[in-house]
Amino acid sequence: MTVVPPFGSHGSKGFSMTTKEKAISLIQSLSDDVSLDDVIDRLYLLRKIELGIAQADAGDVMEHDAFMNELEAEDVQ
Repeated sequence: MTVVPPFGSHGSKGFSMTTKEKAISLIQSLSDDVSLDDVIDRLYLLRKIELGIAQADAGDVMEHDAFMNELEAEDVQ
């Protein structure tokens, strides 16, 4: 399978790909017998990656230890 750059990344010519271009590239990289559910899942995953990168770029991050403490506190409840 071809690796498709996540949403928000730059194309080979140094400019940002449009959402349509990214979706087409993703679909073209999948096998011919792919299910529609698999296409939707892959598009959803790439969108989540884009959102995560945008959050990290904006400084909206959490230290690992703080995250683990928060996760453990949720398990106790």
